[in-house]
Amino acid sequence: MAMLARVTDVITRGGLSQYQGIELTVVAALEAATVHLGEVIRTSFDYTPNKDIYWIDSDDRPFNGQFLKIHLSNSFVDLTVPLEMRAATELYNLPTQTPISNDYLLLKEDTGLILVTGSDRIAPPLRPFYLAGKTFLEVSYSSGFSVTATSYGSLHTGVPAWLKEVAIIAAIKLFKKMHDFGDEVAPTRGIGSTDMTLGNLLYPLVERHIRFHPDAFKPLI
Repeated sequence: MAMLARVTDVITRGGLSQYQGIELTVVAALEAATVHLGEVIRTSFDYTPNKDIYWIDSDDRPFNGQFLKIHLSNSFVDLTVPLEMRAATELYNLPTQTPISNDYLLLKEDTGLILVTGSDRIAPPLRPFYLAGKTFLEVSYSSGFSVTATSYGSLHTGVPAWLKEVAIIAAIKLFKKMHDFGDEVAPTRGIGSTDMTLGNLLYPLVERHIRFHPDAFKPLI
C-alpha cells in the first residue's frame, strides 16, 4: 500500500528521532492513516481510470439555469487526462454518443464534483439531453496519485500539501497510541499551537475536504 507522506516526515515532525528502529512501525501507521483518510474523505488515492454511470429522471432534472450536480465516485481528478461526459436515453447507446462539450462542465477536481452549467434555455446543444424523459450519463476520467518507490515502501506523489499534512498528523497520532505515548504532544513545526491535541488538529484540516454532496447525483455503479 502506498503512503501519503514520507516516513522521515513523520519521524521529524513527531519528535521521534531519538527512537531507534521505529521505521517499520511508522510505515504501518502511515498505511493505516491512508486507509482511514480514504474512508473519511470517501475516495481512493490510487491512480485509476474511472467510468461512472448515472441515471437522471426528468422529474429530478433542473431547468432554466439551475445547475445539474454530478458526484464522481473518486476525487483528485487528473486534469492532464481528458474528462468526457456522454448522455443517452438508453444505456447501450452511451459509447456511441459524442461527448458533451467541456464548455458546459465545471469541475472541482479535488472533491470530484461536476456542475453541468447549461440548460435547455441558455445552452441549446444540451436540449435533447435535458428534455428526454430519462437520461443515462457516463463520465470517464482518471483520478488519484501516481506512486514511486522509497526505502520504506511505496509513496504517492503529487499529494496536496493539506492532505500530506493530515496524513503526517494522523500517523503521529497512531504511532503514539501504539507506543502509549499519549496524545498530548503535537508536532512542533508549521501546524500551530503545541498545546492542542493531535485530534483537535486533525478535524479542522480534513473537515472541509470531506466529500458530502447531498444534492448531487450519485453513480449507479
